[in-house]
Amino acid sequence: MGAGIKFFLESSAAPVLSCEIAEKFHRFCQARFAQERRVRLFHGASVEFLENVNAPELSPTAPVLIYLDAHWGTDLPLAREMEIIQQRWPEALVVIDDFKVPHDSGYGFDEYGKGKSLDATYLANLKKPLQIYYPALASSLETGARRGCCFACMPGTKAAGLLAARPDYFIT
Repeated sequence: MGAGIKFFLESSAAPVLSCEIAEKFHRFCQARFAQERRVRLFHGASVEFLENVNAPELSPTAPVLIYLDAHWGTDLPLAREMEIIQQRWPEALVVIDDFKVPHDSGYGFDEYGKGKSLDATYLANLKKPLQIYYPALASSLETGARRGCCFACMPGTKAAGLLAARPDYFIT
């Protein structure tokens, strides 16, 4: 419904590119953000979006934040999404919503069957390693749905350094 888009618009001056596979949600966001010049909306699957998006602000060396959400159903594209991101934007910081926070069972996360849980084990099977950080805030202090997340980036990147420098917000 565009809550994430609105948050990023209010938190940054950067352009916001968003992909939505569900036609009705895509159309809703088109109407909601029709007057917002910084928003570019795409209709389709995330894998195709990540493979084909071409925008000057998405150069391989640019600081890019990618927020992945809405993994559901029988198809779990997270591994392929991460492989594309690692190849196209090696400096990217990726936020994965609905992810298991191993040190705090109060955070909920998504599971889609054997070998299809949004957790560190699932990401460990990628060809290139990731540095994974979790929220330091206890789930008992969270508001809302208390869904977990993780922050993933390639080791040695600027993003990894920034996250490691803030143990009050991010822990491994």
